[in-house]
Amino acid sequence: MAKLDAYQVKRLNLIVEPSMSGNDFSIHLHPRNRYPISGIKIKSAEELRELYELFGSILFNYDHEMDLKLLKPPLGKEPF
Repeated sequence: MAKLDAYQVKRLNLIVEPSMSGNDFSIHLHPRNRYPISGIKIKSAEELRELYELFGSILFNYDHEMDLKLLKPPLGKEPF
């Protein structure tokens, strides 16, 4: 099976491969210096969508908390 695409994100490799039927794909995420089996495998586009939504909500909550900290600093302290 041919690789669809490959990416590098800091110290990680991300390999995208088509499924046998060609209707879906899988993603292998692993450290650069390790064999791909030692990493994480996302088996379908649906799993990737779920992770995307989860990561998006985590980032949204984090950004919201940081905005609140800047708008309402603790009493007696300045935001910077």
